[in-house]
Amino acid sequence: MQQTGCFFGILLLANVVLVVFSCSCIMQNPFNGFCESENVLVVKALELIEHERMNSYRAEILKVFKSREPLTRNTTTINTAKYGSLCGTSLPLNVPMMISPTGGGNGGSEFQIGLCDAIRMKYSEQLENFGDDLDCSCRVVLKWDLMFMDEE
Repeated sequence: MQQTGCFFGILLLANVVLVVFSCSCIMQNPFNGFCESENVLVVKALELIEHERMNSYRAEILKVFKSREPLTRNTTTINTAKYGSLCGTSLPLNVPMMISPTGGGNGGSEFQIGLCDAIRMKYSEQLENFGDDLDCSCRVVLKWDLMFMDEE
């Protein structure tokens, strides 16, 4: 009898170990994230729609820094896993956020975001020209202002 109890304990432990998931990622420099991302958008989440395993946000697209394909819509759906352990994230409602989602096919009707996306930060006017200092190869371009002094 004791062997059966021990056997069930191992099965129970194995079952618990199999259903445990976690999300782990290293945050990166936003400029590197900008270069590596297919899409960089400023969106404002208007509504949260909760599903069984994921959350969806109905969002307004406020600005497009770069896009994999042309966006033909002003609003979109942004999906994410429901739980942080599955790399899900959240967007604050009615706050402009700069994000680097994946997807965006069909004119930008649907995107996906996660905890490990390269860019997910509150948008402000200071970020208006984000990425302008990068060339086509995503290298930082130094801009020199030359000052000419009048000789006396």
